[in-house]
Amino acid sequence: MPARERGARTDDHLAAAKALWARRPADFDGPFTTLRAAHLGVPPVTAGGSATAGTAPASTPRRSPMSGAACVTSPESRTPTA
Repeated sequence: MPARERGARTDDHLAAAKALWARRPADFDGPFTTLRAAHLGVPPVTAGGSATAGTAPASTPRRSPMSGAACVTSPESRTPTA
């Protein structure tokens, strides 16, 4: 995959995920992703879904607010270990 397409693919996949979270069955037409009558086996716990980025490229701060993405950590991961 060309590096210049990664951001556009991420945006497209996030939009496809939101379509799956919002309705069942879901149809979605994106530049890289097409879904027809797709079903998600387990619905998200948060109504409307939630996307979490595991890495932080330069575009993450721009994409996160657009997609509703958030990084949620457990209390254990925030507790300093000495």
